[in-house]
Amino acid sequence: MRHGEAEIPEEVTEVEIRQHMFFPRIQYLIAPVLILCLAIVACAPALRSTTFQSFPPQPTDYPIAIFRTKLPECPYDEVGIVSSRQRNKLISMASVMEALKSRAREMGGDAIVALSESNEVQGLIGQSGLVDRDSVLSGTVIRFRSRDCAH
Repeated sequence: MRHGEAEIPEEVTEVEIRQHMFFPRIQYLIAPVLILCLAIVACAPALRSTTFQSFPPQPTDYPIAIFRTKLPECPYDEVGIVSSRQRNKLISMASVMEALKSRAREMGGDAIVALSESNEVQGLIGQSGLVDRDSVLSGTVIRFRSRDCAH
């Protein structure tokens, strides 16, 4: 053995040496991967829903009608309530609306009535003043009693 070299016991295999060299490097990969996963989750709207009646889901490309103030003239059943929150400004309101429609489809709805927009305040209120205002879309998911009204 030369001066300055570490002595490796004879019972240590080449595989163990390679593992010893590889695993310390993997710790540098874990943090960026976790940060990336959190960023992806934070870039999606937050959804909440409550179901009153169960219906089979609609196809993923099914058009969901939106009624803000006027109610449809056809008879319908209320399926449930849905809301979608813009967690941060990186999320467009179009994404928030599409998330709302997607959940309405999953609930078996044909339309969303009484759609409203509000602000939800989150954070610490007090000396720190860390407050965040998120835009929220919410409405009632309905299903028409007649399939003729659905389109």
